[in-house]
Amino acid sequence: MASTATFGLKDASLVQTQGFIDGKWVDAHEGGTIKVSNPATEEELGAVPEMGLTETKQAIDAAARAFKTWGKTTAKHRHDILLRFHALMQEHQDDLARIITLENGKPLAEAKGENAYSASFLEWFAEEAVRTYGEVIPSPFANLRNVVVKQPIVSCYLVGE
Repeated sequence: MASTATFGLKDASLVQTQGFIDGKWVDAHEGGTIKVSNPATEEELGAVPEMGLTETKQAIDAAARAFKTWGKTTAKHRHDILLRFHALMQEHQDDLARIITLENGKPLAEAKGENAYSASFLEWFAEEAVRTYGEVIPSPFANLRNVVVKQPIVSCYLVGE
């Protein structure tokens, strides 16, 4: 198995071998792991936890708890966090592209493009975060107004294989 030193990364801390749930790095509850290999060389790069139903429920519960505070933060605060994430992706773009190349076998130039494209979404949503003003929509009734208020409403989850 390759060590992170052989990956040629400037910042080896970008490679994590645990899942992140409720603000902590954790192993799988049942201890299982999934090997990660370089598809180009079949070299084993490492292993990640094989998370299951228990960890999924923990992550969903943690996200629901976090949302209660996140939804009450200011638009400016959410903007700043997303922009910081964008800046970190830019700062570590070479290492992130290298990791993508190792895990997926993509050419380095394509991996750099993927990272830049992904980071652009963070920048776009950061800018949208401060555009939370509402609208007044004409009503068919003279004594009523329709008011649209934009606000965070729910956490979203993505589960894949």
